[in-house]
Order: sequence, then structure tokens, then C-alpha cells
Amino acid sequence: MILFQVSLACLGLTLIVCRSKLFAGIRQRGPKIMQCCQCMGFWVSFLISPYFLTIEFCFLNAFITSGLGYLTNRQFPALSTIKESQSWLTKKPT
Repeated sequence: MILFQVSLACLGLTLIVCRSKLFAGIRQRGPKIMQCCQCMGFWVSFLISPYFLTIEFCFLNAFITSGLGYLTNRQFPALSTIKESQSWLTKKPT
């Protein structure tokens, strides 16, 4: 049960870093890894989970959170991605 709770907490932190307006300036100046929910989920989980889990479960939690970040990103794309695709559809050829 604790593994599930830590995974969801890490996923929440990952989504805050990857998608919130609070970190938008840092994401633009920072490395590209901060824009990927899957990559950022792995590293956030890998750094946070030793405080709550044993070392055997740290890697498992990192892979679970990375997978959840990928699924969340596929199921609910970022609003900026949706706006870009809609603007592409509405452009008139010149």
C-alpha cells in the first residue's frame, strides 16, 4: 500500500514540475528532461522514494512512476500540445 501511495505522490510532483505554470520559466531555461513526464517521473521517484521505501523498492517505484507519467501524458496531453495541434488545423494555406 505504501508503494502505491509513494508512486502517486511522485506522480503528482512530476506533473507539477512538468505542466504547471509555476515551473514554466524553469522548464524553458532548464534541461529538456523537465518537459517529459516519463523521464522526470523516473528521476523524481528515484530521489524521493529512499525516504519512504527500502532500496529494493526504489527502482520498482521509479519504473512505476515513469509508466504512470507516460500513461498520464498519453491519456491527458498538456494543454499547450492541444492548442498547437488545433492552431495547425485552423491555419489557412497561402
